[in-house]
Amino acid sequence: MIGATIKQLREAQDINLYTLAKITGLGITQIRKIEDGETSPKVDTAEKILDALGYRLQVVKK
Repeated sequence: MIGATIKQLREAQDINLYTLAKITGLGITQIRKIEDGETSPKVDTAEKILDALGYRLQVVKK
């Protein structure tokens, strides 16, 4: 779920995987696997990606 959201946010800003990887210091393959739902990111990784896209991760109580 978060991977699809990350991909949607990235594509809406016309940022390619290479650029996002360069900004975050993460690997292209790692980001691709997160976006495709093959793996779930750790909280710090999700925060790093979302920060690079201009967003922040927030936990909300139900």
